[in-house]
Amino acid sequence: MLQEMLLHTVHWQPGSAEHDPIARSFFQTVGPLCTEQMQAKTARLFKLPRATHPSIVRVMEAALTSPRQTNLNLMLRHAGMSERSFRRHFHGETGMTWQNWIAQARLFHAANLLAEGQRVTDVAAGVGYASLSAFAKAFTNLMGMSPVHFRNLQT
Repeated sequence: MLQEMLLHTVHWQPGSAEHDPIARSFFQTVGPLCTEQMQAKTARLFKLPRATHPSIVRVMEAALTSPRQTNLNLMLRHAGMSERSFRRHFHGETGMTWQNWIAQARLFHAANLLAEGQRVTDVAAGVGYASLSAFAKAFTNLMGMSPVHFRNLQT
């Protein structure tokens, strides 16, 4: 609904809110809604919880050091746990599944590399995506913009 409201804003000329009470009411409604949505999305997006359990901490450090080489079997060895125990402890510590956490960690790392001006193809491979299209889709879903657009805004 907010998207439709934003599209509707083109019906008014700049400065209309000063003279038209309907435009003023509309913009007074849309402004706080946009702010609320941006704050909610930001709080949701940039969340990469940390753990206190020593085995989970070891896994997180290993994963953040080398997100490309990270896989579940390797992390299970780092943790010294069975898969079931690892998943249970990981979710208990972070409130996230391992898959969601590592996906976000990879994409946050990718955002840093893109901000440095690296090529999207190199970044996708560097953070462990075998497919450029899968990387672009995941990045866009998390960040709200394509990797190319994100990189261009940063450089």
